[in-house]
Amino acid sequence: MILEEIQKRIKEALSQKKEFELSVLRMLLASIHNREIEKGKDNPLTEEEVLEVLRKELKKRNESVLAYSQGDRPQLAQKEKQEAEIIAQLLPPTLSLEEVEKVVDEVLGNFPGASLKDMGAIIKAVKEKTKGAAEGEAIAKIVKEKLSA
Repeated sequence: MILEEIQKRIKEALSQKKEFELSVLRMLLASIHNREIEKGKDNPLTEEEVLEVLRKELKKRNESVLAYSQGDRPQLAQKEKQEAEIIAQLLPPTLSLEEVEKVVDEVLGNFPGASLKDMGAIIKAVKEKTKGAAEGEAIAKIVKEKLSA
């Protein structure tokens, strides 16, 4: 589904002569293709794996924006920010912190007497429950706060 959306948007970008968007979408398609090659020909990527590739690319762009901003390179930071916006449009909306907190509370109910030692298992359970709609950093922060309290 997301792969079809990318291909549809590539066609639109071609017809509307949006070269920047076209280059970003082609780069995403290449990243997805590289991941398919890593996985093997007989195993096509699942929707979740495609989303994982997109999130990884988005994270790279966000890190680059930060690095370029700190390195006083505003033009490059702006370019990376625009790429990140295009990638973010393809991803499903992320959960708010309040929604993540609710999911963490639900999962913590399954871990009576949980301590910081259980943090990894709890984070994994929350990630499975949110199906990638929440960032790992936000999950980890909330879980740590809850376990430390």
